[in-house]
Amino acid sequence: MATAVWPIAVSFIASPQSVKESGPDAVIRTPMSKGAAKTRTRFTGAPKPYSGLTDSMSIADTEVIADFHAVTLAMGALPFTATHPRTGVTETFRFLSPPEYIYEQNSDDLYRVGMSLEVMP
Repeated sequence: MATAVWPIAVSFIASPQSVKESGPDAVIRTPMSKGAAKTRTRFTGAPKPYSGLTDSMSIADTEVIADFHAVTLAMGALPFTATHPRTGVTETFRFLSPPEYIYEQNSDDLYRVGMSLEVMP
């Protein structure tokens, strides 16, 4: 089965001020009775947490994202590809939780969509 592609009709995470990205947590730490903890890597490739907000969009555009998440990605269980906003490289992402729809105050029914994702290795 082919991996889904982010719908081109709506923006992906595009606001650099809203992006939160970190490296993978791939280390196991075992406390010792004395001295420093022992550490080792769990695996060589691990998902990296990634979150952020889209640009402002209409209610119709939020419905495109809701449908993509619910239907195309089976409620977020399936991965999708999109262009990584920082690197410009096509990456595989997966939702960690459902998208959040945030109403913009003092706007004409505009929303931003918050997404908590992981970048797959």
